[in-house]
Amino acid sequence: MTDDMTVGLKDLRRFATVSNQIATAKMKNHEILELHPRALLGPEKKALIDGQNYVVRRKYDLQKGLYDIQTIRAGDQLLAERVNGQLVMSDQKFLNRSLPLSEKAFQLLREYADAHGVTLDQALDQAIASYTQEQRYE
Repeated sequence: MTDDMTVGLKDLRRFATVSNQIATAKMKNHEILELHPRALLGPEKKALIDGQNYVVRRKYDLQKGLYDIQTIRAGDQLLAERVNGQLVMSDQKFLNRSLPLSEKAFQLLREYADAHGVTLDQALDQAIASYTQEQRYE
């Protein structure tokens, strides 16, 4: 297994932002948490604090949680799993996406995806195909 397949913090943040679906992480204790760019969030629970009803969520540190994650999924797609003690990517799309997007480019891509009813992955694939065709005709 190569090091480029091992999941790090950068990859966790990318998993959290690249899909239209919410990425979830299954932990060692079988708890399922939502994966966000800055933290792992537990399920919503109702709490009564000072006579007021609130919805609260536990927040886990992403760096500490990295070692307890067993699998990462976006919808029904398995993105990463723990094999021989290491969290490794199981989706080839993420191995090929090493170029980071600027915040502006990401927002434009998200707007395009929302306007055309496609996922971010599909929007990115369409943008790459369009760019490749333009380069061919120049």
